[in-house]
Amino acid sequence: MTSRQVLDIANSTARTTANKKLVRALEYMSQFDIKIVHKPGKDHLVPDALSRLASTDNTPPHRSGGLDQFPDDRECNAFLADTGGHHVHLPPMRLTPPAEPREIAGIPLEQTARQPTVTMIHMDPDFKRRIQRGYDEDPVWRKIKSTLQTNIAIQQDDPDNAAILPFHIQDGLIWKTPADRQETRLCIPRTCIQDIFESIHNGGHHGYARISEFLADYCIHNGLKQLRAYLSHCPQCKIFQIRRHRAYGNLQPILLPPCPYYMISIDFMLALPKSRVGQLDAALVAVDKLSKEVQIMLGKSTDNAIAWAKTLHRRLLTANWGYPKVILSDHGQTERTIQTIGSALRHYIHSLESPEDWPESIPHLQFRQNNAKAKSTGLAPNETVRGFTSSDVIAGIYRDIKTDITPPRSRIQIHDAIAVASMTMKWHHDRRHTTRFFSIGDRVYLHLHQGYQIPQAAIVGRKYGMRYAGPFRIVERIGRAAYRLQLPATWRIHDVISVDHLEPAGRIDPFGRALPDIPPVTDADKIQDHIKASRDTSRGKQYLTAYRHLGSEYDTWLSGPNVQEEVLKKWQEEGRS
Repeated sequence: MTSRQVLDIANSTARTTANKKLVRALEYMSQFDIKIVHKPGKDHLVPDALSRLASTDNTPPHRSGGLDQFPDDRECNAFLADTGGHHVHLPPMRLTPPAEPREIAGIPLEQTARQPTVTMIHMDPDFKRRIQRGYDEDPVWRKIKSTLQTNIAIQQDDPDNAAILPFHIQDGLIWKTPADRQETRLCIPRTCIQDIFESIHNGGHHGYARISEFLADYCIHNGLKQLRAYLSHCPQCKIFQIRRHRAYGNLQPILLPPCPYYMISIDFMLALPKSRVGQLDAALVAVDKLSKEVQIMLGKSTDNAIAWAKTLHRRLLTANWGYPKVILSDHGQTERTIQTIGSALRHYIHSLESPEDWPESIPHLQFRQNNAKAKSTGLAPNETVRGFTSSDVIAGIYRDIKTDITPPRSRIQIHDAIAVASMTMKWHHDRRHTTRFFSIGDRVYLHLHQGYQIPQAAIVGRKYGMRYAGPFRIVERIGRAAYRLQLPATWRIHDVISVDHLEPAGRIDPFGRALPDIPPVTDADKIQDHIKASRDTSRGKQYLTAYRHLGSEYDTWLSGPNVQEEVLKKWQEEGRS
């Protein structure tokens, strides 16, 4: 042979995974003593010329025993049944000849090369006994086995009286006999179904469409139904697979009375350039839900919740808003307003001589925002609240102030417009989401997004890490679209989760597979990695410290002595304080 690579591949291929034709070829070749000798291609001076020499042997080729005359599967099965369980084990092919003569089952190698030899691939005896016991435990196959045994007894008395059945018993196993009697299929009882599913699914955790094709080699009662149950409860698939369905959720419109400042929403603008005065780099935006009036409050990203609460309190009183009945945090309407303010602020910053003076443009930007017509209401916030738009320099020159609006009536019209807009938003939201509700006691998986990673999953990265954690039990329903979960005590995240981040865990796995454990985070897992920020407190300087392989929910404010020396030194070398 001119290529040893083919023989190397054939010699190293497992019999259980190779193609059936390749298995027959390997069995046929195993009766010969093959020595593979490799000669590099650069040493072959005339290989093409040698391959084209004319043959002088006119004897017809002897085809008996060749691959073309090798028996097919049906003939092999018939032969194996007649052997009565006697096996002849052949040695594998060797790359180098042995030092001493070999014997196979006490027969010299020269004699075995002249005699027909068969290598048998048989079932594991333990699994075979489990299948046989499973026939007696499964009520469906117990009836079929009893019927077949009765038919065999009739056939032994008189073959003409035996019924032609779609099943037959061979070597203690039940086989499905097709109409053409070409290929038989092994019948699997209920107790052994999990072994078959594990062998065809656990290798790559493919979906139903791909896995169902492999079941054609077996006869399983309600096999496709059992396969769907096995796949739907697979714990590995639940955690690692990507969901392809629409996000869960059913939008609840926010209902409010036709009264300004009854309900407001607040959100933050971060990553702003530090100002020259005060080192301001963040802003808190408050929006009135009815009139869409905006208030912009400046501060530092390192300020705590108490500092921001005091800032909001002062502005509510200064702007005559008073104390609202409802405050919405991180609301979608505020996000849209922040985008508008951010776009305008971007133009203001680039028009300034020094970007560090951007806080000086905030009063002008806020005035313009409250004087501009809102798309949802059709009126400017100042018109809704006061009945007219405030006058600026240009407006005072070219037009008169509009004063013909009756405030109460205009507010009712605005309230109607907001109601229509909220229903439109609900329609757009619901058509892109799947309505899903859970009950107290249900188990759900929690979607792990950026910043909230299981430590062991964070080591391999988000792309190849766990996508879901759990399952966790629901202990309380919050509104229509959020639930309180029974999370581990070591998890430093809020336990109220939106339905958009939950996935149903289903009922108890009928195949009894265990779910992967989530180990708790201990002090040994908290290895300081780097510092994110610093702040001055009454107790001294503190540093926001991040831990290696842990999400941002584990970041901790530590005082200087509690921060590792190399981590603090790296922070100081970067020119930060």
